[in-house]
Amino acid sequence: MFSFIHKQIELQNKKPPLNNWWLLLLLLLVFAPHLYLSYQLMINNQTHDLHLRILGSRLMEAGKDPYTYYWQVGDTISWYDPNQSIYSNVNGVTTTPFFLWLQAPLLRLNYCQIRIVWWCIEEFLLLATMLLAVLMPTARTRQWLVLLVAVSFFLYSRNWWMHIYNGQMYVLYAFVFMLGNYILAKRQQYISWWLYPIVCLVRPFFVLPLLPFVRFKWKKLLALGMGGLLALILLLLSGHQKNWGQYKDALNVYATENTGGYDTVLRNKTARLGNFPAEDCLKKEKKPDFLHAGCMYSMQSYLVKLGIKCNNTNTFSLALFIVVALLLLAVYKFKLAVEMEQQMVLAMLLYFLGELFAPAARNPYNMVQWLPVVAILIHAANKFIIGLLLIGLCLNHSLPFNFTYEKELGELLMFVAAWLFVLLPKYSTSKWQGSMPQQSLPM
Repeated sequence: MFSFIHKQIELQNKKPPLNNWWLLLLLLLVFAPHLYLSYQLMINNQTHDLHLRILGSRLMEAGKDPYTYYWQVGDTISWYDPNQSIYSNVNGVTTTPFFLWLQAPLLRLNYCQIRIVWWCIEEFLLLATMLLAVLMPTARTRQWLVLLVAVSFFLYSRNWWMHIYNGQMYVLYAFVFMLGNYILAKRQQYISWWLYPIVCLVRPFFVLPLLPFVRFKWKKLLALGMGGLLALILLLLSGHQKNWGQYKDALNVYATENTGGYDTVLRNKTARLGNFPAEDCLKKEKKPDFLHAGCMYSMQSYLVKLGIKCNNTNTFSLALFIVVALLLLAVYKFKLAVEMEQQMVLAMLLYFLGELFAPAARNPYNMVQWLPVVAILIHAANKFIIGLLLIGLCLNHSLPFNFTYEKELGELLMFVAAWLFVLLPKYSTSKWQGSMPQQSLPM
């Protein structure tokens, strides 16, 4: 029996990848019921994090501080957040000024329309990321495995439902990573180095994924410089340079408040839920049960549990710099991560380190960013790494049973699998030949 199954697997491995159009059709079929469930979740809830970003854009457009301004009696109702904390010194907006500026075209719509538009963007980005992920493997068996894992642990996942429930934007970063990997696989690596510096304006951590690819070759440095120049031009065009200082100050306040350092004085006595009329879409809430959603939290959260209250962002930045520098020194000195797939995974792991060292909350919706890593590991890692990865994914989704910290343990095992693949050549199946050599996106 097992011999027959093994022969079938070997036979599938020798077959060419599935036709791209068939893959797209298959993805659309599995997406259909997902879209119905996702839409019902979105339409019956406030998508609060999205509202905060829109609130920040509205305040910035009006010339207010988008991170600390509180709604006052007499202000327009579009600046009102019924869920705003009355004890915090900041209003909950944590998005960079550049992305708040990018959202400006949406401000012409009311919030009920905006959240539908953003839901469409979220789902489109997830579909595009999954399509690129399934295109990654060159063996049909591994292609089917990527599809099965993506559907089971990302498409129909409570971590994703939390992404929709909050109106989050982490799927954008997953798509950028996956698109960058696709471009690298097409031997157009310099385009990726133009892409990442621009995305740094939205997510500053994207400076970290650039580091494994920059080995002081003039062509690479020139491409990186071009990307940095484009980012600078966009930054100047946005015209909100002063808000970056406000953004940094707000992050320092969050770092303090995450360790329990709230002021005892009520900052916003008027902004209480139900005291004032809110936009229609903010009046209903049917929060589902997200008991089985989870991930590893930030280093600051674990330090607080140990009784260590560190709220200095410079301390975390210095610690991150030291860890990244030591890792890259080891990689260069011992000539590790020489294959392109290993460099791709290393780039994303450095980004995850940035998240873990950031003095800010890390939530289950962050897990969608693992999809590009999972696709590369299934494509290029050996069976041991893939097995460890699958165990981590199962534990992260409380399978086969619940126990304390199983979700965090699951993501930790995923980290272990990824780092073993990067640092130890024996866990890679083959030398880099270029993923998807003959494949292209359906047009």
